[in-house]
Amino acid sequence: ITLSTIGINLDNGASSTVNTSGGTGNIILDANAGTLTMSAGSTVITTTNDITIVANDVSLAGQVQTTTATGEIKIAEDTDGTAISLGAGASTGLAITDAELNTLEAQIVRIGDGTGGPLFGTVTSGTITFAGAFAADAAFGTNFLELQTTGTVTGTAGAVTLNTSTSDLVV
Repeated sequence: ITLSTIGINLDNGASSTVNTSGGTGNIILDANAGTLTMSAGSTVITTTNDITIVANDVSLAGQVQTTTATGEIKIAEDTDGTAISLGAGASTGLAITDAELNTLEAQIVRIGDGTGGPLFGTVTSGTITFAGAFAADAAFGTNFLELQTTGTVTGTAGAVTLNTSTSDLVV
């Protein structure tokens, strides 16, 4: 399933569920240079494959989940060099707050792109900064959290606590 337009808004309601249950294939949400917005109650779920989100910003209050044993959620920006900010103080570039990070449920959570590979074209991520604290809940990145960039990865404030739910941080 691929949704591709400048900005995607999944608002609460029956039409806001994207689900591959019983089917095959990945889910790709490509908001281009826009924002992916998910309200509380909206869901993106696959029981068979991966979920890829491409956007220059996100507003995540709904659930993004892959339940397969090797499932990945991949999030990267659409515009080359866009900075990514994570955690409680996230506010610039592709900003994903601590609460938004905890809407992601998968074995593997990959944020950013350092390869310029397929789907992301020649786009590579700018700097990745943990701008504030982040404490992973039990369903977040249960195998590992991977941060990919051709820039730097830094932490400016707060602790990053992956708890026992996440075995590794890969940078």
